[in-house]
Amino acid sequence: MEISTEDVAKTTSRLLTILEANSVTSVKNIESLVGKKLPCRGAFEDFLKVEKKVMVEKTTTYVLKYFNPKTGVDPIFQININKRLKYSVFIIKAHEKLEGYEEYSFDDSGNKVQNKTLKFSWFGEDEDPEDKLGLLVIKEIKDELYRVRNIYTPKTN
Repeated sequence: MEISTEDVAKTTSRLLTILEANSVTSVKNIESLVGKKLPCRGAFEDFLKVEKKVMVEKTTTYVLKYFNPKTGVDPIFQININKRLKYSVFIIKAHEKLEGYEEYSFDDSGNKVQNKTLKFSWFGEDEDPEDKLGLLVIKEIKDELYRVRNIYTPKTN
């Protein structure tokens, strides 16, 4: 199924709702969600799956995958977060090119697989007991979700 930009806007809105409902304000909060399927209120079949992967660099990457089974395209949205390496990667599938994203592939339905990397400038200590970097990472992720949602939500008169 083709994923429209309106579908992308709905997905970003639903992702924001899931993050808020689960009190995700910092990367530390994601740890407690690993291995869970988080349902989306209002979209009964949709869910967010949270995974944790240990990378070759011996760092942890959290992977947030948004599934909408009705589309037959899974996952339609993914966010990879690596706090230690100070980046996150958004991967979105959509039929149209998305502003600020780079195309790198196509799925079986002809949707463009697109990505955008957010790099975080952090000049604080590596030891971060207050998790200021984790707070910054989630804020930047939410800001990008809001940006995408606002661009692709259809305007009403």
